[in-house]
Amino acid sequence: MMPARTALARPPAAVRLDRLPIAGFHRDIVKLLAYIFFFELGDLNSFAFAAPGVRQEWQLSLGAISTITSAAFVGMLWARRRAAGSPTGWAGNARSSSRPCGIRRSR
Repeated sequence: MMPARTALARPPAAVRLDRLPIAGFHRDIVKLLAYIFFFELGDLNSFAFAAPGVRQEWQLSLGAISTITSAAFVGMLWARRRAAGSPTGWAGNARSSSRPCGIRRSR
């Protein structure tokens, strides 16, 4: 009969993961995320650059500018939910959550 292992006999998962080498796949993922993040920040910063001029030209309050900014984020969420094709927008569609987001069965 083998002795039962204790939690102390095995190093934590984080320690084991830290010892793994970084491969080309990991570098490619980081580059892809940096690319996406760059354009996402560009989208947000373009309105941040334009907001003072829009506010002055249209005599908007800070509350109106914050509402516009919030509407942009709500629009992003709405578009993501529409793209997913489900009422909840977070997984599959309403009939089956086993299919990946955005993939529908052909009829």
